[in-house]
Amino acid sequence: MTLSKQYGKYIVTLTKHSLKRILERNIPGNKVINTVLQAAEQNHLDSSSELMIENRTENFSLIVAIENTEIKIITALNKINCHRQAGTELIAV
Repeated sequence: MTLSKQYGKYIVTLTKHSLKRILERNIPGNKVINTVLQAAEQNHLDSSSELMIENRTENFSLIVAIENTEIKIITALNKINCHRQAGTELIAV
């Protein structure tokens, strides 16, 4: 199960796993979407990659996969400064 919605030129998709983690960790859904869109606008995410996006104001992180203009949220963490896999770029908003 996934949920997708278009925001301008970006399609943001939440996986079942990411939705579960967002709910478990009490991260406001509107903050998640705003964080992803802010990172997309600041960094012009138009390539294929995996990223960790840290929201330092709200103290949470997201792991996302980018494929052209589709942003798939893989998971959400209720902290920042998390370990990330080699090759996963970090973006802070």
